[in-house]
Amino acid sequence: MEIEPIEKIIRSLLKEYNKKPRGWFAFADKYGQFVFIGPTGAFLLKTLPLGGGRVLGVGAKIDVLEIKRSQKIPYGFRPLHKKDVQLLIQNLQRGVFPRSFMEKWLRRAPVETGRLKNCLGILNGPVFFTPDLRTIVKGQKELQKRLENEVFRLFKEKYPMRAGIYL
Repeated sequence: MEIEPIEKIIRSLLKEYNKKPRGWFAFADKYGQFVFIGPTGAFLLKTLPLGGGRVLGVGAKIDVLEIKRSQKIPYGFRPLHKKDVQLLIQNLQRGVFPRSFMEKWLRRAPVETGRLKNCLGILNGPVFFTPDLRTIVKGQKELQKRLENEVFRLFKEKYPMRAGIYL
């Protein structure tokens, strides 16, 4: 398994997602770890928030995980059209957001990213949160430790003054 910068691993993930956008599931934990599980493979990512919406991270493509796929709503990108966005704005201005809107939008089939160019909004998700991905990603502790070490090595290399605080 090759550990790669997050920019490269996300390009690989999106390439695979765009081939078959249905059947993906996404999980995250409080430690900045993400796992995206698709029909033919999975990606494990480790991120380190830098502030201001920026993130530093690394990841690896891993074998398909055996995981309970009890989640009924798969991960993906769903376009929001003009009527959807107008309805959303109207209801948010009134201080309400009926759950039925979200459920309706999430029932839409995920689409390839190339089909999102002309939409007004994008619903991305769902991402299921778990306290610790090690409870889901069995047998991946060694890889998770390697990813963690690599992201901190990258952090020290790119931001040595900030990293000094944590040493």
